[in-house]
Amino acid sequence: MSLFWIFAMVLLIVAFGFTFLPLNRLKKKNGNSTMLVIVLVVPLASILFYQAFSNYDPKAVKSSVGSVEDMVATLESRLDREGGSAEEWFMLGRSYVSMGRFEEAAPVFARVNEMTNGEDSAVLIAYAESLALIDRASLTGLGAELLNKALTIDPLDARGLWWGGVSAMERGDNELAAQRWQELLNQDPPEALANTVREQLTRIGIQAAPPVKAVGDGISVRIDISGELAKRVSPDMILYVFARDPGAAGPPLAVVRLAAGDVPLTVELSQSNVMLATTVLAEHDELQLVARISRSGNPGSQPGDFFGEVLYRTGSGEVDLVIGEVVP
Repeated sequence: MSLFWIFAMVLLIVAFGFTFLPLNRLKKKNGNSTMLVIVLVVPLASILFYQAFSNYDPKAVKSSVGSVEDMVATLESRLDREGGSAEEWFMLGRSYVSMGRFEEAAPVFARVNEMTNGEDSAVLIAYAESLALIDRASLTGLGAELLNKALTIDPLDARGLWWGGVSAMERGDNELAAQRWQELLNQDPPEALANTVREQLTRIGIQAAPPVKAVGDGISVRIDISGELAKRVSPDMILYVFARDPGAAGPPLAVVRLAAGDVPLTVELSQSNVMLATTVLAEHDELQLVARISRSGNPGSQPGDFFGEVLYRTGSGEVDLVIGEVVP
């Protein structure tokens, strides 16, 4: 079988696992029908377009195409024999989830979590998800710990916010669940997911607020990048703007996620961007403002990322922040 078809099939079952199966497991009726349409229609449309415009002859390799189970078995065998990278083990775990083999997926994600030293938010979330699909009660124990850590690393991860909200609800912390789901709604997710989130908020007696945007009611930050670094920015990179308490460790007080390709730009950091509902930016006399262009998309600092920072004093007006350094 060609490498193309192996990856195509694996990506298809992973897409299925990302959408329909988790929602089905949690019995989200509206989400099921919409996601099932997505999973079935999108691949079918892709096949039709491919057949219409490609000169590839599927008959030439028809005999070599095996089942999904065979492909996963081949991957299992190779990983057992050669060890493999964290990325390959992660793919195996995702394949298990896609196939409904949740009990096998969980120990694989546990292994990947060890391989990544517990610092990869995507792995932490996938591990927690696999545990929840085995036993939803895990979201009050280990699953909650994994999700809390993931959201500390990447507070804007949509999948983490969804499962983090479910975890908070399972623990009876409806306020935290609402906070996480509202943040997810603020990211303007696909309508099927947004409807599911609103339904969950209604279940815990909370009315979803309209998505909020930071507009003119906070700290205005003019962000630019040095000419040399500007040449190295690609459109797929992400810009994170953080406000931190300069005298305290831990997650940022507020964060905004933007496209790096839009720099130079002016952004407003306001109450709509705070991580915790109890945080009041105006109560801080000083704030450390950090702008970081992430090459990987992860908000955690990684070698090769571009950044700049400045100390802001309340009431000092608009701030200029230049990105001119590279994380060693």
